[in-house]
Amino acid sequence: MWWFVLGVLALVLLPALRKFAFKLALTLLLIAAVAIGLISWEMKAARTRIAPSELEFSGVELKPDDIGGHDLVGRVRNRSSHDLSSFTLLITVEDCIDDTTCNTVESEKRFPVWSGVRAGQTEPFTIMAVGPLASKVKGRLRWRYQLTEILAGF
Repeated sequence: MWWFVLGVLALVLLPALRKFAFKLALTLLLIAAVAIGLISWEMKAARTRIAPSELEFSGVELKPDDIGGHDLVGRVRNRSSHDLSSFTLLITVEDCIDDTTCNTVESEKRFPVWSGVRAGQTEPFTIMAVGPLASKVKGRLRWRYQLTEILAGF
């Protein structure tokens, strides 16, 4: 606490130190603004580096887990020239009485998957997708997923 009081006294009593502190504060603000701008630009660029057609999903299944819920498991292949940092899947679970009559059991949920798949590689993924469905599903369980966001590594 005493160092803070000494610092304030020095700023008040020494005009040269005030000028230096003002210049230092402006410089730090400028550096922060540039850094925030670069990070924002990089995030926008990372969302467009990999096209949805460059990701290939295989073996995607909704499997019961050990605690009564369901996991979405599968493999993702990154056919782009950039590393894949993450992707987001939109999952919908339905209870179907027949092929045309279905009721949504779990509303559409978005699940980000932090994958770290190198360019040209294939990696498995697991998402804890939905809770217990046995009490909610009276007919046939139907589910689907949709890729909604891709983030390339940066």
